[in-house]
Amino acid sequence: MNYYILDLNNGSLLFDTDKNKLQNTIAKFRPELKDQEIQETEREIVLLDNKYVFADEHQEEIAEQEELSQLTQESKKLESTLKELQSMYTQAQMIGDTETMEEISNTTKELLGLTEETNNGTEE
Repeated sequence: MNYYILDLNNGSLLFDTDKNKLQNTIAKFRPELKDQEIQETEREIVLLDNKYVFADEHQEEIAEQEELSQLTQESKKLESTLKELQSMYTQAQMIGDTETMEEISNTTKELLGLTEETNNGTEE
């Protein structure tokens, strides 16, 4: 897909897939830029750190941002699961179900990557 871009002196980028729409947007919201040259490109444009940039020039930063986003999502899922386990543990505790409490405790430790040491110092 072709993008029409307007590269401003301050390094920001305005783009759209429709040249007429971009021209109308500039005329309406940024009339001081109406004489700037609009260029066509097939390069992908992405939002990075609240700026539109060419994806091929910022692959490392984009990869880092995607990894951080994925880790954040995984962290939220883990937090939600731990809250559910805590609730289940409380319910099992209220009815005195020690077997379920132990299972929940072990599951929680596994999720958190915890291991217990035995009396001889080796891990279980």
